[in-house]
Amino acid sequence: MSEHDYAVLQALSDPAFLARGGRVTACNAAARTLLPALKVGGGLPEGLADLDAGAVLVPAAGQYWSCSVSPCGEDALYLLRPQPAAITNAQLDGVSRRLREQMGQLMLSAQLMTREGEDDPRINAVNQALCRMIRITEHLDLLRELEEEESAPRLRTLDLAGLCMQSVREAYHLLESVGVETEYDSALTSLLVKGSAPLLEQLVLELIANAARAAGKGGRVTVSLSRHGKYALLTVSDSGGKDAGHSLGQMMTGERLSGQLPEPEEGAGLGLALVGRIVRAHGARMVMERRDGVYVSVQLPLAEPGAPVGVETPRRDYCTGPSPALIALADLLPASAFSAPAME
Repeated sequence: MSEHDYAVLQALSDPAFLARGGRVTACNAAARTLLPALKVGGGLPEGLADLDAGAVLVPAAGQYWSCSVSPCGEDALYLLRPQPAAITNAQLDGVSRRLREQMGQLMLSAQLMTREGEDDPRINAVNQALCRMIRITEHLDLLRELEEEESAPRLRTLDLAGLCMQSVREAYHLLESVGVETEYDSALTSLLVKGSAPLLEQLVLELIANAARAAGKGGRVTVSLSRHGKYALLTVSDSGGKDAGHSLGQMMTGERLSGQLPEPEEGAGLGLALVGRIVRAHGARMVMERRDGVYVSVQLPLAEPGAPVGVETPRRDYCTGPSPALIALADLLPASAFSAPAME
């Protein structure tokens, strides 16, 4: 081993050592700290003796380390790096992107299989499953993004009354198919708040979806909007019925008792957790109460008088085609709601 190789080895911050013929020829301070039994002239640590080149995961100091082995002159260089305890955001981004690409391809293939004007129940069922997958992917993406301080949403002045009316209008026609009545109760024709239109649309639709699940067939969902001083008060309530017995705390966070899995009709439990993140991102306040049903109220700061109204690009498509309302309500709707025309 040359003096240069030895100097480089000692300068490495990660644990590293050199070996030849199954014996350690040199090691740096980090390697001695991580592997106290490591010594010059001694044998290789357990799990590394049979590895001449490549990489392996080895346990040390209470965690796993990735050990790469590569030639270094007449010796072999063993370099250890800690295995990340959690999946990185870059990895999650890659998984999410691939999921969206594949779902888009499946959706396109499903539409091509359906002749114009023909309603095929089998294709409807495929579209239904795809929309449910899009919903889960979208939830995971938004939850991760809202947890990152550097990706805080850009807030602009927008008309909350118009956004609510549009969301209720879309949900009304979809929820009719499952026997749930949806109504909008507000005398306001316009109410300006500072927020992100895509996120507030998501918030309204998630609250409607949760209320519709609780109301059940024959039930009613009411969306109301009013002005209270310097705040807009958005309330979404259900007419009672299927409460599932969860505490309000569990419902708000999406957390469940240890070992408890959601029932098929309950969804993944991310909806209200996402709503809570959106509320925080807007500096708003959310209250849940039990009356004849569950009432969820969100208090949003009004826009400053005279503030210019911004125009915001609609939230990104995940597979193009399905409306945000169709995706938000995908867990509740029958397969017939996902015909080819509805997906366009």
